[in-house]
Amino acid sequence: MKRFSHLLFIFLIIACSKDEDSEEIILSSENKITSFQLMLNGVLENGDINDSDKSIIFNTAGANLNSLIPEVEFSKSATIKPDINSPQNFSNDISYTVYAENGETNIYRIIVNNRELSTENKILSFQLKLGEELTEGVIDESSKIISFNSGEYDISNISPEIEISERATISPNPGIEQNFNNIVDYQVTSESGVMSTYSVIANKPVIEDVQGLGGFSKFYVGATVYVYGKYINPEIEGSEIYLSDGVNTYPVEAKEIYSSFYENINYTSFNFQIPWNLPYNTNYQFIYKNDKGTFISESQLDIMMENAPKFTSSNQNQYSYLDEIEITGENLYPQIAIPSNGNIFLITEYYYDIRVNDEKTLLELTLDYYNLFPRYYGQGVQTKAITLFGPNSRVGESFELEFY
Repeated sequence: MKRFSHLLFIFLIIACSKDEDSEEIILSSENKITSFQLMLNGVLENGDINDSDKSIIFNTAGANLNSLIPEVEFSKSATIKPDINSPQNFSNDISYTVYAENGETNIYRIIVNNRELSTENKILSFQLKLGEELTEGVIDESSKIISFNSGEYDISNISPEIEISERATISPNPGIEQNFNNIVDYQVTSESGVMSTYSVIANKPVIEDVQGLGGFSKFYVGATVYVYGKYINPEIEGSEIYLSDGVNTYPVEAKEIYSSFYENINYTSFNFQIPWNLPYNTNYQFIYKNDKGTFISESQLDIMMENAPKFTSSNQNQYSYLDEIEITGENLYPQIAIPSNGNIFLITEYYYDIRVNDEKTLLELTLDYYNLFPRYYGQGVQTKAITLFGPNSRVGESFELEFY
């Protein structure tokens, strides 16, 4: 009986050992990337993991993708290749393979969409609320000047509405009130760091027209030039007007200044005499300067000194119908202009009885045309500016005579 008990005990031990040996070991099948980060532009960015197509996507701009070491988290018990501690060039797609404990694999593609930084740095729109209406500033992209007309509104403490290029920044903040009686500068900086500066000028001077009598643009020294424009009043303190050949400047004196307002804009007209000592040049420009800047006419003046016609005297103080005008001077030419009845009459030898001697020192004209005199009787004596001309309708000196 005792022998039988020992045999039963041994049998049970053997049976238990066989059960333990037959228990199966199960290996993990987890093989996912759970987090993937890259240092982009100094910031640790998380990639967008899509487990359906096994992609990890980054969207960035202007980043250096060479030699980056990612920070990666993946399934426990899994392994990954290539080595996550090794730097990679993410300018191209990189694939990482995650191996589960049981050998199953997942391949993830790392895609970095790295666009170039924007270089756009423009002001696209500039508006100011004046009264109850928005006033749109005029943007001159070539000069980076924004101008607007304020009329009679107070612009000493006002904030604009400004639209700029996408991804750009602007300083100062448009929400900050500014005194636009002075020039205000705004700096617009592109995403790539390139800056442009816009100057906002209220009531910017604009030279609209610079010409001689009758619209002529060729002159002799001593000729009168007529100027017209917005906010170019030379009587304002600190204003200057002069001619420039691009190197030298020649001050001129404004005469017969007249200003008026139309639709809240100040328009000014005046004239000046070209200095007698001005050197010959075909591209003089008229310049108006004040505390808001230097403003240059678009039109160019062709000015000649040689053989300039010059008035010395006349044979009478007053003239009437059928009188004979005798003008003495230098370099006279059979062409003059006489204003009358709201018109400018260009007197030439082809249509009028006008004569010049061989020495060009005496000009004679018979006043046998009624239209050179006041249209209505009883208007009395009128003073008229007579303008001398040279060949090719080049405008010369003007002087005054009286007619009745």
